[in-house]
Formats: sequence, structure tokens, C-alpha cells
Amino acid sequence: MTAERPREGVILVCVLVCLSVSTAMVFAATRQSLEARRQGRIERQLRQTEWLLQAGIGRAAAELSKDIDYAGETWEPRAALPEYESVVVEIRVSKAAEVVANGELADDAAPVRSFEIIARLARIGSPVLRTQRSFRLPHSLNLLPLSSNPTASSVPE
Repeated sequence: MTAERPREGVILVCVLVCLSVSTAMVFAATRQSLEARRQGRIERQLRQTEWLLQAGIGRAAAELSKDIDYAGETWEPRAALPEYESVVVEIRVSKAAEVVANGELADDAAPVRSFEIIARLARIGSPVLRTQRSFRLPHSLNLLPLSSNPTASSVPE
């Protein structure tokens, strides 16, 4: 009987080692799954911010086509994205100067404008996850042809 007792101890140690390894594997898989879920949420928010920017560009173009003196606005389409705490699109249109030809004001001079559109999203209950995309067009008279491909920048806050 004394020869069997050391065997029982070795089997118990092997079982404990296997249990520890399997527990560590489960924890690693759970952590990886949670990180993938978080990354997916971030990617989704970035895409939604880009779509919000596109909507802001379209809104600016539509308003500018209705009113040549459109100066911009702060638009908050929160009802469209209820899972976010803050949904803001800032549209800024500034008149920079008059078009000058050969150092003189041209007869048919139109104001040169500077456009800046900023879209921001912030998730409810997550102060870390805020995204921003912006589009700047420094000297243009028309936004309509540019709505297909804005220059976007991401600024996590």
C-alpha cells in the first residue's frame, strides 16, 4: 500500500495542473473576446461619425443652395443616434475675401468662403470613447461635388 500512495499524490498534482491550465485558457479567451467586442464598438462609432460628417456636408450643401448667405449652424441630430450621449455637427461657413483679379476686384467677384464641418460622437457612460471627424475646405464656392470623399481626421478624447 505504501507504493500506491505516492501515485495518488502525483495524479492529484496532474489534475490540479490541468485544471489550472484550462482555467487560464478560459480567462485568456474571455479577455480576447471582450477586447474584440470593445474594438468592434470603437470601429462602429468611427463609421457612424464618418456618416454623421457626410450628413453634415450634405446639410451644408443643401442650406447653401437655398441661401447664399448661409453662415453655418450647430446641428444636434440626437434622435437619430439615441445610444450616444452627445451627437453634434458643427457647420462653419466664413467669408474669407473677395476674388481679386490682377490686384483689382473683379466685376463679377463672388465671395471666397471657407468651410469647416466637424462631427462629434460620445457614447453614454464612456468618458473615454469620444470620436471626431472633420472636413475643411479653405476656398470654395460650392460643397456639392465634394460630398463623396471628405478628408477625415480622428481625434479620440
